[in-house]
Amino acid sequence: AWGANTMRTEFAFLTGLKYPDLGLYRYYPYQYLHRHSISSLASVLKSLGYHCVCIHPHPASFFGRDRIFPKMGFDGFIDIQEFDSKATFGPYISDQAVTKKIKDFTESFTKVSPDKPLFIFAITMENHGPLHLEKTTSAEQQSYFSDLPLNDANDLAVYLRHLKNADQMIADLTEYYSQQSQSHSLCFYGDHIPSMPKIYAQLGYQDDHSDYFIWQNDASIVASDKPMSLDLNADE
Repeated sequence: AWGANTMRTEFAFLTGLKYPDLGLYRYYPYQYLHRHSISSLASVLKSLGYHCVCIHPHPASFFGRDRIFPKMGFDGFIDIQEFDSKATFGPYISDQAVTKKIKDFTESFTKVSPDKPLFIFAITMENHGPLHLEKTTSAEQQSYFSDLPLNDANDLAVYLRHLKNADQMIADLTEYYSQQSQSHSLCFYGDHIPSMPKIYAQLGYQDDHSDYFIWQNDASIVASDKPMSLDLNADE
């Protein structure tokens, strides 16, 4: 997906359904669930005894998630009402605030239900865009590049500004879960590449792939010491 359609990647990740199988619903896949009952990653995990919750610093009603996510097997939805409205970086709630919410929920849930497994599906907002809502100085732009042969690099600099915070989120979560005695897995993926048409035009950039990784804190359940690299669709 180019520069939009968060819900398409999200739906594919959670359900495993492929775009061609959805027909016209592929453009607004959550509408599919108004007519069809399907299993999802959350419903499968719930059947295995997991408590499943979504954390998203945006109104739960957006995309109809407040109605759809319970049908997908989620037990709870922590939306923007449970975040400090001042905990922003740029226009939106920061990745740091989402990280804290994940940690806090993990801590509180584990105290109450120490033997029950937990699935948290977090949807961040900090690097959402539109990127042109923020401005960068020439000095900040230069700090991200050894060479800057681009015209109008503001949007790319804004994206990289927030990407640093996503990197910090990953570092904080892996450090936190590394210290836990229970086994934890973390999957982190990009729902789509950002909307930067001027930059892409200058660079002739046409790759629509985004990155993901799966990390585990328990080395005993890792099949190999060497990380595997696989190109996958979100529905795989």
